[in-house]
Amino acid sequence: MKVIKIIYAIMLFACLWDLPYGYYQLVRFIGLVLFGYLAFVNYQSSRAERFFIFLILAILFQPIIKISFGREIWNIIDVVVGFGLIFDVFSSSKLKDILEPHPNDLEKFRDYHIIENNQKSKPLTFDQLKEKKITENTMIWRLGLENWVKAKDLQEVRNIIYHEPPPFSTIGSNTKETIKTNQTIEDKFIVQGNVYTLNELEEQLNKGNYILSKTSLIEVIQNEDYQNTISVTMGNYEPLKVLLKYFPPNIES
Repeated sequence: MKVIKIIYAIMLFACLWDLPYGYYQLVRFIGLVLFGYLAFVNYQSSRAERFFIFLILAILFQPIIKISFGREIWNIIDVVVGFGLIFDVFSSSKLKDILEPHPNDLEKFRDYHIIENNQKSKPLTFDQLKEKKITENTMIWRLGLENWVKAKDLQEVRNIIYHEPPPFSTIGSNTKETIKTNQTIEDKFIVQGNVYTLNELEEQLNKGNYILSKTSLIEVIQNEDYQNTISVTMGNYEPLKVLLKYFPPNIES
């Protein structure tokens, strides 16, 4: 974008000479696009003053509804805007160098100050600053800055910002583990191809539905995926012995 601004400034200076009419139209069209884009960028960055300046320039240079000032006035406008673009290029570069110095230049800014407990700290070296565990919102100042800035807005300290991890709670995991550990797994039984719990078998027998006998082989499910089962009878599997009360006792000979 810097190169484009400089090239357009040169094009504006060239307007001081007598050139074909199409050239001036081209300059107006490029000005509309360039200044419109710069207005949009500054609007997105919430830089109101620059937004309005570039918006006015976009309207001024647009070729659709021409604004007639006369050649002399337009020459003055072209020169002022051209120098303004060049100044904007170099002033922006200087500001960036201040806010985002090269790591090799850190020695120039040895003393940092931060706001700590609502008070300005003593001068801190870069290494001392690392030990302070500054956060993104820690206010910081050093030589070269006009005002205090947040640490997240100062390029050279972004890599040493301390990010506090969220609190870790073991309550949820321990609770789930306790429930899983203390929970009694209810037996399930396969009788005539259907799966029943012990209570459901007792309900069937209580209703008079004798779907099994004392000597029936019953499949006991040992895990939820039905992969492991064992075959038992009512008399040799302790949990099933409660069902014996629904059957007459054996007749001893």
